[in-house]
Amino acid sequence: MKSARTAVLGLLLLALPLARTHAQGVNGYYRFPAIQGNTLVFTAEGDLWRVPVTGGLAQRLTTHPAEETRATISPVGQTVAFSASYEGPTEVYTMPLTGGLPRRVTWDGTAARPSGWLGNGSLLYATSKYSTLPHVQMHRV
Repeated sequence: MKSARTAVLGLLLLALPLARTHAQGVNGYYRFPAIQGNTLVFTAEGDLWRVPVTGGLAQRLTTHPAEETRATISPVGQTVAFSASYEGPTEVYTMPLTGGLPRRVTWDGTAARPSGWLGNGSLLYATSKYSTLPHVQMHRV
């Protein structure tokens, strides 16, 4: 189910922004799509961008020199969580979907990545900090 959803998101990501930007002569490399309601968030040029699923002009959400990746949008569509290396190791940050200052929510010291949200608004993320094996485990913030 998750791989089918990812494939559909990837197709939406490619079909909408690429068609619009290609017509304008701007090609890009768009990665890590996240969709919630009418909003699509993706990584391009190392930053997060937001665009309506119906297409249109994408709005840059982040501008930090570090790369922001693996966005996931909260169920109510007000918050976006993502991975970034602002202070050294890759940690999970959140920010309003309308833009604003990112807030660090993990201090694992490993490559923490957001994976999704629970119905109560808790954020799920993957990390290897608490694992005795060289594998990642899911944790909740």
